[in-house]
Amino acid sequence: MSPIPFVPITEEESDPNSHRVSYKLLTGTKTCLRSRTGQGSNESFVIHIKAVSAAVKGTGKWGELETSEAALQTATAEFVAANDRLETAEADLDEVDPDDADQMTLFAEEVTAARAAKVIAREAMETRTNAVKACMSGIFAFTSNFFTGDGQPLWQDIVDKQTTSDNWTDVQG
Repeated sequence: MSPIPFVPITEEESDPNSHRVSYKLLTGTKTCLRSRTGQGSNESFVIHIKAVSAAVKGTGKWGELETSEAALQTATAEFVAANDRLETAEADLDEVDPDDADQMTLFAEEVTAARAAKVIAREAMETRTNAVKACMSGIFAFTSNFFTGDGQPLWQDIVDKQTTSDNWTDVQG
């Protein structure tokens, strides 16, 4: 099997207004990618987006997002469990004989503890949600660096539609 021959990178766009954006990979290597204006074909846009996506992954921003999303899933599961615990405790309290002071106290304490656990879980879930949003904002901001001139409003339009008008679960929609 012969080695893969070297194929020089060619830029389809020769727009003098475009510039190169430098960034650092997780390995510490500095590299760059040409920014894109609003000029060019749909195919060149897709190729550019793939290159930018590789840059996002190469810098570790994608890994940070995946870690944040996993933490959010864990926090959400903990919130659901805390909510279930509270519902069970409240149902158990409703079934206790009101004349049995010891049982009433015991179950009331469980309800109080379950409410506190739910508040803590909700706060953790909100913190993780904000972390995911911060990662996504970082990715969108980093990506916007690779669009200049007429390309910048086009990219911003994509971001606005993706984040404000659609109910979406991650950066890829």
